[in-house]
Amino acid sequence: MRPSPTAAMRAFLIGLAGLLAYSFIMSTMGGMGIRLGFFAYVINIIFQYAAFALPALLYYRKRPELWPSLRLTPLGPWCLILVIAAAVGMLALNWISVYWAIIIKSIGLTPDLGGAMIVRNGTELIWFYAYGALAPGAFEELLFRGFLLPAFESKGPRTAVIISALLFAMLHGSIEALPVHIVLGIILSLLVLKTGSLIAPMLYHAAHNAIVMSLVYWVNTPSDTATALPTIEEAVAVLPGVLILLFLWGFLLAFVFRKGAQKGGDRLPPAEPAPLPKSALLMLFAAAFVLLGIQVASVIAMLPASS
Repeated sequence: MRPSPTAAMRAFLIGLAGLLAYSFIMSTMGGMGIRLGFFAYVINIIFQYAAFALPALLYYRKRPELWPSLRLTPLGPWCLILVIAAAVGMLALNWISVYWAIIIKSIGLTPDLGGAMIVRNGTELIWFYAYGALAPGAFEELLFRGFLLPAFESKGPRTAVIISALLFAMLHGSIEALPVHIVLGIILSLLVLKTGSLIAPMLYHAAHNAIVMSLVYWVNTPSDTATALPTIEEAVAVLPGVLILLFLWGFLLAFVFRKGAQKGGDRLPPAEPAPLPKSALLMLFAAAFVLLGIQVASVIAMLPASS
């Protein structure tokens, strides 16, 4: 048995509405000059839990017979390779985002590569990890790979992976990072299906974000000077190294998939094929409409200012 696609899409729309409300409130407070300081971290973590994790957890709590669909299976020692794969993948994806930004710039748009938060001390770094790595790794994965993915498995694993990955990518609302988020969403979904454990994408997601944040902390570059893109010649020059990173990333993921497939006994039986309920389909279209609107707004924001 799997969760209801209708319930999963309802939970996603709750998360989307919460994200839009949170972004509006925080931007309004920022425009008014209100700074929350330390409490901004706490509020962000609470928001992520309430918007992404809580609807899924409440659904499963009322339906204990569906609890196995969460796939909360412990991982073996080989999960250390998963962390290494996350590090290599982050470096590879970073260069993919650079190439994508160069393409965006070449068609006359202005990608926003700044805005990185500057962490001033170790205490801030701990909270930085908490809200930017641990919280997304746990709470976003509960929604996307713990709820949406199994809910759409009745339409086939491939369809479930595509839907969960696209919703995951578009929810982040950034054209600049869209290809990276799509690839990351696919990898995280495959980790669940190949290893039979939701812990795998949780660990990978948290490790990926934590490594990004560690680089931000170590480099500590002011956001107003972090917007320069390499030239096309410079990007082409490092392409062989990027290809090596991609090959190594694929090799490490293949190892993780193979080790996960060897567990066998913890794997769920295949979902029985079933038509998608009309209510779920309508909510999927509604979500796609809103998310496409966000992406269009992101593109408009990159248009050159008229003189």
